Parts: sequence; C-alpha cells; structure tokens
Amino acid sequence: MTEEQEYEALKDTFMTDGWKLFVSYLEGDAEVISNCRYLKDDKDLYYTKGKLAILDDIINFEAKLDAAYNETPE
Repeated sequence: MTEEQEYEALKDTFMTDGWKLFVSYLEGDAEVISNCRYLKDDKDLYYTKGKLAILDDIINFEAKLDAAYNETPE
C-alpha cells in the first residue's frame, strides 16, 4: 500500500459514523478526567496527564495526519 493509499484509507475511516462516535466518547472522557479536583497526589497527576496526552493524540489524529500529509513534498 502506498502512502497515498494509506492516507485515503484513513480519510475514509474518519468519515464513518463509528469514528465520529468513538471520538465523541473520547472527548467526553477527556473532559471528565481533566478535572484536577479529584487528583490525590503527584503520581495521580502524572498518570492523568499521560492519559490525557494519549486521548489528545487519538482525538486529533485526523488533524495531525492532514498536517503531515500537507507538509510532505510531492
């Protein structure tokens, strides 16, 4: 599979209702766990920061893919 084919396959995935629903669930999860009121200690803080970083990577995967694709020289 070429990079162009991979890009198009992923773009097709982003258009599905399933992907949109998945991302909306992750956005809700990120909103809930970003409330620092319930963190017990610094370990909990760093653990939560890691979870948020992972959620952010998935939620913004389409935008990151587009940015990387548009920066690639032709």
